[in-house]
Amino acid sequence: MRYSADRKKETRAAIIQAATNVFKEIGFQSGSIDKVMDKAGMTAGGFYAHFPSKDQLFAETLSKAFFDAEAMLEEGLDESDDSAWVNNFLRRYMSRAHRKEILRGCAIPPLVSEVSRANEPAKQALENYFRSWRSKIKSKLACKKEKSQRDATALIAICLGAMSLARAVSDEALADEILEDCFQFSREALGEMPK
Repeated sequence: MRYSADRKKETRAAIIQAATNVFKEIGFQSGSIDKVMDKAGMTAGGFYAHFPSKDQLFAETLSKAFFDAEAMLEEGLDESDDSAWVNNFLRRYMSRAHRKEILRGCAIPPLVSEVSRANEPAKQALENYFRSWRSKIKSKLACKKEKSQRDATALIAICLGAMSLARAVSDEALADEILEDCFQFSREALGEMPK
């Protein structure tokens, strides 16, 4: 039986969403095609009608996960002036709520080590997102300093490191402390920031 183009798109989107959740929960290496397709409510046999390989699925999953997390983390920030935008973004990123939202949150902390061992399309997806993210933060810092690209790179690294470490410890109070310390350090490094 042949399916319509719309049905094929919907099925592909469902597989990507399922893969996003599986890979964030248990990682790319552990997240088999069987597990992804089961999460999508489909049989593994249909996978190759939509993707040539698991590696290709990973690259597409990363692109979608980055876009979705960006939308969640930046929702409502466009009305802020540049300094407030940066401050509010940092606060939102390095928060307990984001730490607990592994499935909806930024895909880089749970998957960066797997991307480093992945194929070129996955690395390119992460690189494209990093460049876009850095450019956005740089544009918000440009009025403050000439070294805004360096600052934007450092802020991203602090965000990712803080979130990765906070999610890796079992002590809730320590996890909160890691995020708060990194948030305050970032604010101080940037100079005058709104409260």
